[in-house]
Amino acid sequence: MKRFMKWFALVFAALVVVIIIAIVVTPTPESTAPVAETTPVSVIGQVGTLDTGTDATWVPLSVELENMSLLGRTLQASDLEGLAGMVDRGWVLIVVRGVEVKIIYESDGLAHVRILEGSHIGLSGWVPMEWVSR
Repeated sequence: MKRFMKWFALVFAALVVVIIIAIVVTPTPESTAPVAETTPVSVIGQVGTLDTGTDATWVPLSVELENMSLLGRTLQASDLEGLAGMVDRGWVLIVVRGVEVKIIYESDGLAHVRILEGSHIGLSGWVPMEWVSR
């Protein structure tokens, strides 16, 4: 019986050593994943101008983020009556192309901007980020 206990203790100790070595040597998923070297640069607080990239001399801003998809569909359909209705309801602001704005928030390719000049100075709205030239 003593011989069996010595043998069992030796096997158990060897098994513990093997497990410890396996834990130490096995790479973790974090160490094998590539590490991103770039840090996103914040655009919040930057000043720029608005331009849709079209021939339009005006730029629409959605007052509320929730109305951005409706505004996008209205513009895509060239529905000027629908756009006028959105302006009448106060859902959309129309500013002249090139108006100066400050980015106050950015999310999912959209910029929440504060208008810095013109008839809507101080008001804010949402536009696609690519409409803001910095």
